[in-house]
Amino acid sequence: MKRIFTGWLLACSLLLLLVGCDAEKVDYSARLYQKDQLSFQHFGHWTIASDEVADDVRFFSLEGPADIIIAGQVYSAQEQLLMDDFVRWYSEAFAKELPFGKVIDVRFSELVKTVGDTAHSGVREDFVVELLGQHIPFSREYLMLEKNDKVLFLMYQSEDSEYEKGQDSLNLLLKSVQF
Repeated sequence: MKRIFTGWLLACSLLLLLVGCDAEKVDYSARLYQKDQLSFQHFGHWTIASDEVADDVRFFSLEGPADIIIAGQVYSAQEQLLMDDFVRWYSEAFAKELPFGKVIDVRFSELVKTVGDTAHSGVREDFVVELLGQHIPFSREYLMLEKNDKVLFLMYQSEDSEYEKGQDSLNLLLKSVQF
């Protein structure tokens, strides 16, 4: 199985995990992002942090308020990647490459996310980052979408205390994404 993970996604996750942001202006106007065969809507107060292709895999990420991240990886369906394998690999890579602090108390559970009339199956990961004696709880949602002989793995990450702040953005992306 081919597994590709570029440094930008991990670096982005780690940077936002460890560095806080000032209060941001909230802009709920929907914006269309479109490049090559990837398109989706996102709110104006979210930023496209990256979008690149490496070894036939498309990587993209968005940064939102409260250090929330939405990231995606698009593979050919021929890769036959399984959701559980992707989730374990991503979680282990994140924990292993965290420059300081330690990931502890990792728990996985099944997730069903309903957006409109569509139910998406996935996995929820709850974990704690231990940093300088502090315990910071985080959540990560993983969803898999299949279209046009391609598979999109989506990942949503936030501190537990900020979890709800990005859910509308994730829902908007799920309703509109084409790949």
